[in-house]
Amino acid sequence: MSTSDTPRPTVAIACQGGGSHTVFTAGVLDRLLAEESVDYDIVGISGTSGGAICAFATWFGLARDGRDAGRETARDLLAQIWEDLKAEELFDAMVNAVGVGMVRAQGMGVPMPTFSPYDTPASDWGRDVLRTTLENAIDPDDLASVVGRTDPLPPRLDLGAVDVQRGTFRTFTERDVTYDAVLASASVPNIFQAAPVTQSDGTTRWYWDGLFSQNPPLGNLFGRTQDRLDHADELWIIQINPQRDDDIPTDIETIADRRNELGGNLSVNQELEFIRQLNEWEAKGALEDVYDPIEVKTINLEEALISSNGRLDYATKLDRAPRFLDRLWDHGTAQAERFLDTERDRRRVRQSVEATWAGKTQAETDEWILPGFEARFPTGLTQLRNYLQDEPAAEPGPLDIEALVAFSRQIREAFPDLTFDIEEMVVQPDAVATRWTATGTHSGTLLDIEPTGQEVTLSGIRIDHLRDGRIADMWLLIEQWSLLRQLEAAEVEMPISTMSRVSATPVVTQLSAPAENEELVRTLVEDVWNEGKRDPLARVLDEGTVLFLDDEDDRVGRDGYWTFVSRYRDAFPDLELTIEDVVSEGDKIALRLRWTGTHEGSVLGVDATGAEVEVDRMEIHHIDDGRIVETGIVEDTVGLLQQLGA
Repeated sequence: MSTSDTPRPTVAIACQGGGSHTVFTAGVLDRLLAEESVDYDIVGISGTSGGAICAFATWFGLARDGRDAGRETARDLLAQIWEDLKAEELFDAMVNAVGVGMVRAQGMGVPMPTFSPYDTPASDWGRDVLRTTLENAIDPDDLASVVGRTDPLPPRLDLGAVDVQRGTFRTFTERDVTYDAVLASASVPNIFQAAPVTQSDGTTRWYWDGLFSQNPPLGNLFGRTQDRLDHADELWIIQINPQRDDDIPTDIETIADRRNELGGNLSVNQELEFIRQLNEWEAKGALEDVYDPIEVKTINLEEALISSNGRLDYATKLDRAPRFLDRLWDHGTAQAERFLDTERDRRRVRQSVEATWAGKTQAETDEWILPGFEARFPTGLTQLRNYLQDEPAAEPGPLDIEALVAFSRQIREAFPDLTFDIEEMVVQPDAVATRWTATGTHSGTLLDIEPTGQEVTLSGIRIDHLRDGRIADMWLLIEQWSLLRQLEAAEVEMPISTMSRVSATPVVTQLSAPAENEELVRTLVEDVWNEGKRDPLARVLDEGTVLFLDDEDDRVGRDGYWTFVSRYRDAFPDLELTIEDVVSEGDKIALRLRWTGTHEGSVLGVDATGAEVEVDRMEIHHIDDGRIVETGIVEDTVGLLQQLGA
């Protein structure tokens, strides 16, 4: 499958507000707009406060010159606007330093004089500077030529603000945006007077900073609205405010700073939770033909990489010092580079997976594979055939790309109508985990099993490692035992864990974090599985957690999960799991494990044999609010039974 065979993803970008910190957003956008190897189409952009300024400039470039040709224009506008806003002149630098110092001192509890923005000329001066900056970058006549245009439709634009008197949210769109609208979204109440915006009926309404409403607007980007461009497949959020804080704030300054961060994230977390719920309903079939799932990804500002003490405070959101803004811009560029690298790997693996299962030739897949590539199956077709023919287990060996393509062809010959779906992907730098399902009718011979006419579902997970955008090696585990059961070639009364029934969820990094995810699963593996302790489950598993089984009688809750663990530990009292591989992103984490143990109790209908076994396993966990809510497990059950001599 070539890149041209893959539909070009459509993307909406949401820019969170945060004063001067949104120079980070400008750096991110600059790098995203310059990208050529990761193909995508920006069909919508939203923003609030400083994020509204970035969104407005980017939208105008794309709207005036086209969504491809306009990228360079948008980059130039972003650079010009933020360059003009730097406090470089001596007087401006002095005013900036005094202002930042006063706000920081006030945050530390030092009594400072306070003024209403209506009692000082600084408010009018600041607004005039911002308006002049916007008008110098974007000519008023050029702006008028694209606002409200319907042929061709420009990208969607949504700038968040709040009506001061009515308390209602407002988004200014590509159909009515003005300089006043941008200023309204950026009007921080304790700095600027309420911003007037003239309505279409000639009346005037007054607005404050969109931080009081949607920061940034999300849902508006996806509504089905006449005379607006079709909504995007993916949502990329550029997040300024940190979601997590390892420490409890105790002094007045850090308390105020944390309140500001939480307030800035409040609305976006609420909207993301709603998107998450809709995606889950859609995955379960409740919103079929009504709602298209949205994949959410974020690009985060890492305070520790900007500040010497590991955090930024509220005062720095007002800081326009050139050196500080340059650091933020460079950090945005670096974070976008990292994001694009993971996107490249995500797409590379998706193309490889789809091409492999489509029966493409080795020549068609070589461009994605490094020389020396190896694919490892704990139980491949050779081992499965030996098991069915009651022959000694064959030692699994790595497959090269030619053997991997041959493997997929054997499957397709047995299931000519095979349809293949990637359910979800978990991506971190240079590693991609893919959970997939395939459905087909057994119409051809498979491992000497004559066609049964059965419609079967095959599922599994693979983990790929990449170097410089090409796949170096791959580990694959398929629910082979489930396949044999569906073909009535094997049977066991005990239910087996499964991947096929796991519900896909969006990637939402605000709701979890890779480091915390890994801490959770290591506690689960080391304390619960290896040490046999039940108490840690309360810290690791959600009260309603679900472990999926192939008989649809899932294990629900912590008690249900503990029953599953006990089944293994009763059969293998010295059981020990070792984590071989971890891939974590957003609200999910995938693991490759290997467990060992001595068979001293009944399992899968096989009485104790005293055999020492070594078994491969892969898992995927979905996490919400710091607890595991769903778990799917695929295990080399055939390999286990072979080692038990079953």
